[in-house]
Amino acid sequence: MASKLGKPDITHLPAETLILIFSRLDYRGMIALRKCCRTFQHAIRDSAELRYIIALAAAGLCEDGSASGDLTSAELLDKLGRYEKAWKSMHWTEHIVLRSKPGERISAPSNPLIWQSRPEGRPQLRLFYAPSHLRDAVQHEWEIPMNGYPVFSYLFHMTHDLVVVQTADVPRPRFYFLMLSSGDPHPDAHLHTLLESDQVMFGLLLTRQYLIIPSDTGKQTVINWRTGRHVTHVMCNYYSVGFLDDDHLLVLPPPEQESGPCMLVYRLQPEPVKVIMAFGLPSFTAGHSMQDCTIKCAPCGSYHLPHLPHADRFVADPIDQLLTVGISEHNTAASYELVVHARALLAYLPVVSVSQTPVFIPWDHWGVTRSHIYIAIPPPRVGWLSNCIFGSRRITIRPRRRAVDDLLVADVWDYNARRIGCTRLLQDTIDASSRPWAVHDSDTVNNIWLTEGGPLVTRLPHIKVEMPLPEELQHRRPEEISLYINDNGVIACTDRVDGTPSVAHVLVF
Repeated sequence: MASKLGKPDITHLPAETLILIFSRLDYRGMIALRKCCRTFQHAIRDSAELRYIIALAAAGLCEDGSASGDLTSAELLDKLGRYEKAWKSMHWTEHIVLRSKPGERISAPSNPLIWQSRPEGRPQLRLFYAPSHLRDAVQHEWEIPMNGYPVFSYLFHMTHDLVVVQTADVPRPRFYFLMLSSGDPHPDAHLHTLLESDQVMFGLLLTRQYLIIPSDTGKQTVINWRTGRHVTHVMCNYYSVGFLDDDHLLVLPPPEQESGPCMLVYRLQPEPVKVIMAFGLPSFTAGHSMQDCTIKCAPCGSYHLPHLPHADRFVADPIDQLLTVGISEHNTAASYELVVHARALLAYLPVVSVSQTPVFIPWDHWGVTRSHIYIAIPPPRVGWLSNCIFGSRRITIRPRRRAVDDLLVADVWDYNARRIGCTRLLQDTIDASSRPWAVHDSDTVNNIWLTEGGPLVTRLPHIKVEMPLPEELQHRRPEEISLYINDNGVIACTDRVDGTPSVAHVLVF
């Protein structure tokens, strides 16, 4: 049916009939048609229902073609407005202080917040899911016994109720696929254990069907965790690979390659697996060189588990998720991060369909207008930087002292196009001194980059918001605090013990 929409054989139909036809589409089809089908554009004007579906989809409130939850469209949009107003003003509704128990250490500063421990020699994970009045999310705490597994590291994916545990077995570890809600073997995993690697897992290298198994040889293995089938090997550093979407890998090859710094896109499906595209990265001036690159992928949906009560999902559409590329350089102490929407890279995929060889997109053709580059601060623990981005928002990992009042504030950036447009309309009506946010259209970094006419400029629009930290944290030095972001709010970690924070301040929106 979708292939016939907009053709002359249906344009003569009454508006009521067209609305019935179009309403059978899922929201992704509606968004696509809105851009190219004049008949559909007229139908939108004549149907409040279609306008609501488009508005909900733009806010990420649709799932499988319909609005989530039992609320009406108007009620959902009203709740969304209050939720986004809280984020724009950085006004949290609850401040929860959580302290590690003896023998525990925080291992995931996310939602849920996860502690790892070995009470009486038996490894376990303790989890805390933060409440949110605006999202109707209830507080929940539970423990997952590891059944005697010597836990070395783990990955989790709440949407699929999955935790992948890597053991510390010598000489080779094992991997277990368990349910995050109970610790039982996951029913959708074909192989409940997998013998493979000898290196730690970090990051979000897990999707609805794929998992990357690391190796210290530089050969990273991609498997289908649902079937147990080996998919491919990728030669790169483990921290230099991420998922662009469910069917495409983004890989940063070694920086010494002849083609210069770039990102490679691997197509996993349909097979065969191959490189289909390369995106150039900015080059350094003479005397400077790239040391390594890392990729971090933002979670693309709200955290929830099947056994938890429903919580409204106030996040952007999954394709609006952010990717950050970390770049460290040999001859300077500064490190950099480049942030880009996954959809900005996915938009180039149609070009590949008309080419039989990999397509190279130079930096000047994509990066200047579709990315934001800035000086980065290393995280207190390897792997925790991925918790500084969620959806299309990111937070600086360290707070700073604001010059005008000496308050300790966190900087939050928002790259969502819809929210940027709404905020831009408000910016001229509210005095800058009375609002904590501002829209920026460009940014610059220093001149170690090989560019013409001065510093490197990137022009991805974004909102920058200043969030004053709670009074309990104002007396601390910025380097004593690390900040993380999720769907329910912000987490400030403090009081390091053996290099790991032991106290978490959960600021709930």
